[in-house]
This record gives sequence, C-alpha cells and structure tokens, in this order.
Amino acid sequence: MRLLAFDTALGACSVACCDDDRTVAARREPMAVGQAERLVPMIAEVMREAGWSWSEVELLAVTLGPGTFTGIRVGIAAARGLALATGRPCLGVSTQEAMAAALGPGHALLCVVAGRQGTSYAQPFAADGAPLGPPQATRAADLDVLRPDAAVLIEDADLVDGPAVATAALRRLRAGEVPVAGTALRPLYLRDADARPDAGRPLVGGPSR
Repeated sequence: MRLLAFDTALGACSVACCDDDRTVAARREPMAVGQAERLVPMIAEVMREAGWSWSEVELLAVTLGPGTFTGIRVGIAAARGLALATGRPCLGVSTQEAMAAALGPGHALLCVVAGRQGTSYAQPFAADGAPLGPPQATRAADLDVLRPDAAVLIEDADLVDGPAVATAALRRLRAGEVPVAGTALRPLYLRDADARPDAGRPLVGGPSR
C-alpha cells in the first residue's frame, strides 16, 4: 500500500511517501511555528521526489495528537482537505504510536509527550508494539503508575516523523482497522485550550457590534 504520511503535532513538519514498509521519499524540518505555510509545499516536494502522482496514493496518515493545538489543527486540516480533494481515505495515529513505531517491537514502552505546567501525555505499549490503552494526561511525577512492567520510558519527540506515522498506520491496518473519511478525523488534545475567544467576538470578520 502506498501511504502519504505527515506530522505537524510537535516541533517539526514532516512528510513521507511510503510503499508498505519502504520509505520512498521523506523530509523533516524542525520548526516551532510555520507548519501551516510549510506542510503543503513539503508534501508536493516529497511526492515529486518519490515520483508519485495523486492517483498512486492509497492512504493518508496523520498524527492526531497530543501535541501543540496549532500543530494538531494544521495536520488534521490538511488531511481533511486532501481527502476531500482526492477521495483518499485516512488513518490517524497518536504521536506516541509514531514514537513506538519508530523504535519497532522488542520492548514494552511508555511513550511520553511533555506538556505544560508539569503535565505529561503518556501511552503504554506492549513488546509487540500494540497500544495497551489510549494516551492519557498525567502529572510527570505519576508516570510510573502507567508504566508497564520493565517498560522503557521514551520521551524523544524527534522520533515522530512521516515514516514513523506510516509505520503506525500500517500496524493499525494489519490489526484490522478500517480507514475513514477525512471528516471523521478527530484531534487528541487531552487538555483545554489556553486561550478562548471572548464571548460575543466573531471568529472571523470584523469586531462584534
């Protein structure tokens, strides 16, 4: 299966074209901001490097979070738009699934994404790479409660990239998950937004009257 996989949930913008387990072309650029402007051009560049046309893409894979609010929204919005334009199905994976997929099977893992104000987002995995539950928000001091016996603690966000997202999506497919329409993708924020629009203020356009 040919997958176009991408990630903007953390501190980078990453895209990969993967033919099953083989990465045909990939690119990752660290960035704290600017993913919205960079993602679509990067997709075009990586597809050109792979020599793929849209007719050859069979599945879109994207990280759903947890991560930054803006980064999560950028990735999901791109997946929804591309799915609508091309008719391709989608699979979303957690950022921790991508971390675990990058390392491969062999050890039980507790994959952790650092949050704000002492919060961490953790997801445990069995030695074969299968998730043992969904991502959960917890205090950093309480991570051991979620940690499987003899599990390795993984906190390296740089592991999350396009090829890892593709690998995580393939694991879901091989476990029997059915891809969805882009409109069915839902973010994994796991916390409330730090800022909300003022009551009565429109989200677009001029000031409220």
